[in-house]
Amino acid sequence: MLINLEEGLMQLRDGDSDPETLNSVFRAVHSIKGGAGAFGFDHLVS
Repeated sequence: MLINLEEGLMQLRDGDSDPETLNSVFRAVHSIKGGAGAFGFDHLVS
């Protein structure tokens, strides 16, 4: 998941305007945020 997030962020940085790239980044961040909340890492959730 982190590898996909990193690759997506690098593609966006390099000018990739594909909506699926942006959606992929948002999905990865959402998953990380959800997992953080499940384990009590509230500072990552807010």
